[in-house]
Amino acid sequence: MYKRAIFLCNKNDSDSAIERFAKLFRTYNERFILLSISALMKKGIENLKKRIFTSLEIIRVYTKPPKRDVDRANPFVLKKGARVIDLASEIHKDFLTDLKFVRLWRKGKFNGMRVDKGEILQDEDVIEFHTR
Repeated sequence: MYKRAIFLCNKNDSDSAIERFAKLFRTYNERFILLSISALMKKGIENLKKRIFTSLEIIRVYTKPPKRDVDRANPFVLKKGARVIDLASEIHKDFLTDLKFVRLWRKGKFNGMRVDKGEILQDEDVIEFHTR
C-alpha cells in the first residue's frame, strides 16, 4: 500500500528533460502521479494546481443568505462525499434543529432547487439555508 504522492519533475525546459521524464514515467506511472513542469517558463503550473486539488479529495462549498448574493471569497472545505447535513453541522452544532429547508445551486443542474439534507455536495455548490 502506498501513500498518495505526486512526483514533480522540474526543468522540463532542459535538453534531457523529455528523455528523463519518460524513464521515470515508465518506472513509476503505475503507482504515482507524475508531472513535468518548468518553474522558470511557468509551464505545467496550472495542471499541477488542479492535480493537487484533485488528489486531496476535497470540495469547496459556498453559502449564501436568502435573497443575497453568494460570497465566493471564503468557501467551506469539506471531504468529497459530504452531504448538506455535514455542512450544516460544520456551521453550528444546533443549526439542524432550526433548519426548515435548503436550496442548492449547482452548475448545469440545480438553480435554487430545494434539496434534502442528505444531498451529496459537489465542488463549487452554493447552499442557501432557511431556518425557523
